[in-house]
Amino acid sequence: MGNYGWTEEQDKILAETVLSFLNKGKTRLAAFEIAGAKLLKTAYTCKARWDNVLRDRYNIPKEVSTQVIDPDSLGFRLKALRIAVGLTQEELAKNISLVSKSSELRSLIASYELNNSKPPIDVIVKLSDYFNVSCDFLLRGKEFERR
Repeated sequence: MGNYGWTEEQDKILAETVLSFLNKGKTRLAAFEIAGAKLLKTAYTCKARWDNVLRDRYNIPKEVSTQVIDPDSLGFRLKALRIAVGLTQEELAKNISLVSKSSELRSLIASYELNNSKPPIDVIVKLSDYFNVSCDFLLRGKEFERR
């Protein structure tokens, strides 16, 4: 695909904006709006450039869903922890030795993050060890309190 009026500097601004938003757990849509304002282009134009040219340069997977994740859920906490340490879903699955087939790696973590399925207890223990948080935090969002 050609440049269609894009300079390397504009590509860099778009990429930095989108990557910054993704690392902070914000949406791509918001990043395209901000980048568009900086570059005097529409958010749609920025989205098209990102999806068709830049996303692959930075090895960022397509957004799985626009579904809003309940901020008081295991999926939300898992995604926030993963993003905070800068891992892809596939890297996290590999790091905690979840499955061996690469086609399953990303979809398994995505399923947990979207609250479409719940990880078994052994996976919750692996995740809590990996992120150095308690199982209680992953499951309930707070540390264990004695009663």
